[in-house]
Amino acid sequence: AVNQPSISEFRSEGDRHTATVHFTTDGTYQLSTNYTDLASNVASSYEGEQFVIDLIEPKIEIQGIKDQSAYKDELKPVITFTDKNYDTSLVSLTVTGSNNGSMSLDRLNAVKSVIDNGEQYVIEFPKNSSIDDLYTLTATISDKAGNETPVTRKVSCDSTAPTISFSRPYSYSV
Repeated sequence: AVNQPSISEFRSEGDRHTATVHFTTDGTYQLSTNYTDLASNVASSYEGEQFVIDLIEPKIEIQGIKDQSAYKDELKPVITFTDKNYDTSLVSLTVTGSNNGSMSLDRLNAVKSVIDNGEQYVIEFPKNSSIDDLYTLTATISDKAGNETPVTRKVSCDSTAPTISFSRPYSYSV
């Protein structure tokens, strides 16, 4: 059962009468009014269009990577965006390397799929030394009510094995 909105007392200024309706629960609503004055005059009724109240922030879930971690083999984050009133135009996903700069999702083999109330991105960083870098993954989702959820992860992609070299010490005689 949906909680019904509450209404304030009416305030009157001459022929103008105003009340405030408070919505505390997500839902689809429609406002309608009818009025009869003290002389039994009936005003035209009003039937408004439906509207949505959305108080819950949208969600972002990132799996497959940990913030501030390094990966040498598979770097394959899965980013899931969800919201009850999902709008794909209110989603942003960027990957920026310290050296490589802004990376296109195509270059990172990103695959997008539609899920219930959202979208899911699977990014598979190529195993290639030219991709090695420190990356910032930034995911942001907003909803139509203006609620916004930002999430940032920093990861290192390092597929190149370290090399160690020794040089022969110099000998000194005294």
